[in-house]
Amino acid sequence: MAREKQPLSLILCDVDFFKTYNDTFGHLQGDRCLQEVAHTLKYTLHRPGDMVARYGGEEFVIILPNTKVSGAIHVAQQIRTAIKQLKLPAATEKVSKYATISLGVAGVIPSLEMSAKQLLNDADKALYEAKEKGRNQVFFGGQEKFKPPPQQNHHPPKQIIAPPLDPRFCTSKSSIKYYNPGVNNQV
Repeated sequence: MAREKQPLSLILCDVDFFKTYNDTFGHLQGDRCLQEVAHTLKYTLHRPGDMVARYGGEEFVIILPNTKVSGAIHVAQQIRTAIKQLKLPAATEKVSKYATISLGVAGVIPSLEMSAKQLLNDADKALYEAKEKGRNQVFFGGQEKFKPPPQQNHHPPKQIIAPPLDPRFCTSKSSIKYYNPGVNNQV
């Protein structure tokens, strides 16, 4: 991508108050919540090169090749809406009565000077801002919260609903890719 000077965007997202979710509903329900989130993340991405991977406990990373930051912000907003539409019960109603997700977005035109670690750090800083300033929102590169432009028409936003999770795969981790920092994962 560096040779072609094509953009690369990354979204780092975190299920809000997930430790409380596990403590309130138990680890089995917490695992089910993560499976529903992973399934919805995967379903929300439409292009073959886009990838979602689990990045730790309740965090996920989404890699969007050939995507400008504006496109990544749009995808992040779709994801945020889709997760809320799952209507999974929230462990705490500090943000919503449903489970929500916070997202940090970063993007670059890859070069030899820019490391993948820096891109991840930028997305992590943006995620931290989203969580610090209220959760259930999208932040870009540590900047102010992204506010979508006012709608010109008065139609409700398009609802994104993932097909039901196949119960045969509820205990399988096959649809979730794991990333271990510090290990060559060939992402």
